[in-house]
Amino acid sequence: MGEGPFSTELFKGKNGESVLVYKYLTRPTTFGTQAEMREENLIPLIFVNNELEGWGWSYLETASQRYEFVIKFKGPLK
Repeated sequence: MGEGPFSTELFKGKNGESVLVYKYLTRPTTFGTQAEMREENLIPLIFVNNELEGWGWSYLETASQRYEFVIKFKGPLK
């Protein structure tokens, strides 16, 4: 998985679950500038209580509803 996630977010679920979201770069960038590292070039991996539960923007939305936490960015614009 390369050098590690581009970003991480930690949430607390409604019943005290630890929900950790790693966002990994999925598309190589031409110059590797910060401007090219946009959310649509990332894929979230969702860990609940230290176990991988799912991945992708739609799964992140599902997890946010299940564990009742608020995500600020809901994924790539279509």
